[in-house]
Amino acid sequence: MRNSNALVAVAVMLTNLAASAYAGPVTVPNTFTAGTPAKAADVNANFSAVAAAVNGTASDVASLQAAVKAIPAGAPGAAGAQGPAGPAGAAGPAGPPGTPGAAGAAGPQGATGPAGAGVLVISDSNGTQVGLYGFSPSLYDLGRESVIMKSPAGAYFAVGINGTQFGGAASYLDYPSANCTGQAYVAAGFEDGNAPPLIPIAVVIGTTAYIPMTTVSTIAIQSQQSIAGCVANAFTSGELAVKSTMDLSVFVPPFSVH
Repeated sequence: MRNSNALVAVAVMLTNLAASAYAGPVTVPNTFTAGTPAKAADVNANFSAVAAAVNGTASDVASLQAAVKAIPAGAPGAAGAQGPAGPAGAAGPAGPPGTPGAAGAAGPQGATGPAGAGVLVISDSNGTQVGLYGFSPSLYDLGRESVIMKSPAGAYFAVGINGTQFGGAASYLDYPSANCTGQAYVAAGFEDGNAPPLIPIAVVIGTTAYIPMTTVSTIAIQSQQSIAGCVANAFTSGELAVKSTMDLSVFVPPFSVH
C-alpha cells in the first residue's frame, strides 16, 4: 500500500512539472516574404524564440529524469517456478582410500570336506567317516595305526585304533592330586623320545577322547585314572594338559580303512 501511494505522488509531481515547463508549439515573431529584406534584429528574434523553446525542453527532460530516479523500488515479486535441473557435472577424481577398519570376528568352523584322492580314511560300520588313516611310530602306547580326527571345537588330534576299538593297550590320565581330581594331564612320552607332534595324541578311556595341548610341562603326578579306576602312583614327568574332550560313542565298530 505504501508503494502505491508513493507512485501516485510521483505521478502527480511529474504532471505538475510537465504543465509548468511545457511552453506549447514554438512561435517565431517574424515572418519573411520573398523579395523583401530581412532585418538582423528580426532574424535574431526568431532564433531567440527557437533557442528558448529548445532550452525549455531540455530543462523539462532533466526534471523528468530526476523525478524518475526518485521513484522508489517496488516490492519484490513472487519467486518464479524452479527451472529444470541442469546436466550432471563430470565426476571428480577419486579420493584417497580410507583407513582399513578393524578385522571382523572369525566365522564359524566349516564342515569337514571330503577326503582327497589317494587318501585313506577310516569309517565305522554305518559308513560314517571317523577320520584319516595314520601310521606313526611316534604314537606313545597307542600302537602304530591311528586315526586323525577333528573335534567339534575344530581341533585336530590322533588316537590309536584297531578294527574294534579306539585307544592303546593301556590308556591313562595323570593327575597332580592323590584322588584323580583337578586338571588332567596326558603323558608326553614317545617311542623315539622326541617332542610331541604338531597334532596332539589323545588318551581314550572308555568312549571319551581326552585331547591335550602340545606344550610340555614338568608335573609331579600323584595318581592315574584308567578305565579300571583311580590308582595312586607318584612320579614326575613331562605332561600335556588336557584342554577338551570328545565323545567317541557315536562311531560304531567294526572300523574299516578304504
